[in-house]
Amino acid sequence: MITALQRRTLAAVVGRILPSDGSPGAAEAGVPEVCEETIMDDFFQVVRPHVLHGLDGLQAAARERFGRDFPDCSPGEQDELLRAVDQARDWRSRLFLNVLVHQTLEGFLGDPVHGGNRDGLGWRAIGYEAGRVRSGMCAGAGDRE
Repeated sequence: MITALQRRTLAAVVGRILPSDGSPGAAEAGVPEVCEETIMDDFFQVVRPHVLHGLDGLQAAARERFGRDFPDCSPGEQDELLRAVDQARDWRSRLFLNVLVHQTLEGFLGDPVHGGNRDGLGWRAIGYEAGRVRSGMCAGAGDRE
């Protein structure tokens, strides 16, 4: 089970991975919700503890360094804490961040039928024409246009 603070921290992390800097980012595309669903899926049961521990670790680091919860830190402060995680020697820390980067990109650019990429925002952000995309592109080489 994910706590309310872990949920807010997850949303803040994916919001820094793909920020809303003048164009829609992870938040507008529904990425935090799809990341949570994915992480809580049984398929991720081995990785889930590392992700939740990573969220708690970011929270603890934010309180220690800045005296407030990670979601309440400024974008610059959040980036500083995320850079520290990225540069950590501990493989669990790097795994945590790598999983969230991967899930953020998948949630932003994946087919909206899976819950992310709300209204095709991710596709539009990269100039991809939604009408030309077909679900199930992995079916077989002979099925591709």
